[in-house]
Amino acid sequence: MEQAETTGSRAVDSGRMPDLPLLKVMDLARVVERLLEAALAGREISLPELRVLSVCAACPGITAVEVSRALLVEPPTVSRVVQPLVQRGLLSRRRSQTDRREVRLRVTAGGRASLEECLPLLDQAAARFLGRLGKDEERYLRETVETLLAAPGD
Repeated sequence: MEQAETTGSRAVDSGRMPDLPLLKVMDLARVVERLLEAALAGREISLPELRVLSVCAACPGITAVEVSRALLVEPPTVSRVVQPLVQRGLLSRRRSQTDRREVRLRVTAGGRASLEECLPLLDQAAARFLGRLGKDEERYLRETVETLLAAPGD
């Protein structure tokens, strides 16, 4: 007869868990997200906002749809992030001169200042996190991630 499950917290025996690499990648993504959010704690910018600003800084005049593709998120998610950035003067929106339906995004001087303030914090967090790896392992990880992200969902 099986014993009833007890309430309370129990340690999970990872040796009994199925080896599902994609689930482990999801877990890794959550760990990294928490790490980066902690690095931004106390700043007046969220991680999603910083991601949008970074893409817009790298590609001046990019559209929200193009940002959504670059960040692998849905366009409504980008729209929800863009609005407060515009309101705070970190991002500007302008209609395209060639297609009035398109809105082009550009980082403002204030947005650049926010990026310059926050990016070193993220670099420091990454260095601490990746510091557990040797140089060859870190290079291999970077190459592997780039390879996997080059064709998501294939």
